[in-house]
Amino acid sequence: MKKLILALLCLCLAPLSFAQDKRYWGNTALNDVHGIYWTYKTYHAGIVDPGSGDFYYKLYANYRKYSKKAYKVKTEAQYQKVLKDYMKAFNDGHVFVVFDKDITPAKDAKDLRALRHPLAVEMFGGNNAWVYLPTFDVPTDTYKNFAPELEKAKNADIIVLDLRYNTGGNSYNGDIVLEALYGKDFAQNNKNKVYKNQRRYIRLSDFSVNAIKQKYHADYAQKVEEAFKRGETIYWNEPYAGEYKEMEPPLKSKVYVLTDGNCFSACLNFMDQLKGIKGITQIGHETGGDTKYMEMSYAPLNSNLGKFAISYVGYTNRPRKDNETYKPDLKYKDDISDTAKIQQWILAI
Repeated sequence: MKKLILALLCLCLAPLSFAQDKRYWGNTALNDVHGIYWTYKTYHAGIVDPGSGDFYYKLYANYRKYSKKAYKVKTEAQYQKVLKDYMKAFNDGHVFVVFDKDITPAKDAKDLRALRHPLAVEMFGGNNAWVYLPTFDVPTDTYKNFAPELEKAKNADIIVLDLRYNTGGNSYNGDIVLEALYGKDFAQNNKNKVYKNQRRYIRLSDFSVNAIKQKYHADYAQKVEEAFKRGETIYWNEPYAGEYKEMEPPLKSKVYVLTDGNCFSACLNFMDQLKGIKGITQIGHETGGDTKYMEMSYAPLNSNLGKFAISYVGYTNRPRKDNETYKPDLKYKDDISDTAKIQQWILAI
């Protein structure tokens, strides 16, 4: 009799359990889509972009579309997929969600950390230097301490700047590399030339002020905070560009920059500057692309099941259009991870 009662209870409770699961994930998805929409509307740099009003219309259109999709969600996997698709719809690599427990990982996802060679200079094929620059997402002291190592490369016949698997980080780390190789005067002059029309702004809010305090030195953070307290909505940085003139590169080596599709954000900023230097040849694969909304911090999802990125910095008049990539002058058609074969290919060039 007890077994019969238990069996009947299971039959009665099973539909209720399914209904609760369906209701929970649908509501959870809708709540998170709604939260992302309002957070971006309140804090994202695109909303106050002085050069374009497109971001708000994209934000609203995506919100309407994915609110409807969220309403139909029944499982956790569908919930995660809807949120990922929602973020992908912005076509912006700085717009993404990270789940605490990701049950829908991309099939082709690679562990880039495992593929990266440590920051180093290694000689190859005689008097040639291979400079591994696997990431800029490290403290600036890491690159400042690395700068003396670049002295090894300055007298090489060939220098290869290896940007494979570099997804960006702090753009100043790229500046340190160029200053070490070309000298501060040339590197700054080149930067003035490349970014002669570009301006950088911060969308002011309690969110961006807190992010700036954590990332930048106290004097700069104080200026940003004071502008916010005055009620300003945008803080404009000083222009990059001072005066510049045409200068011949002081480095006599033949310089190649090796790229792949992971090059993004600060890596692309580094490429902007390399493209301004006479005689540098890009090899390998086409880079990735990004938009003018950069410098992220994170906010928790309403569900507390993960976090999402928010770009509070924007740029005007960049040297690249949104999602414009850099294509190699010489394309490498074989395995981009095989360093030894690429070295032989370069020597054959």
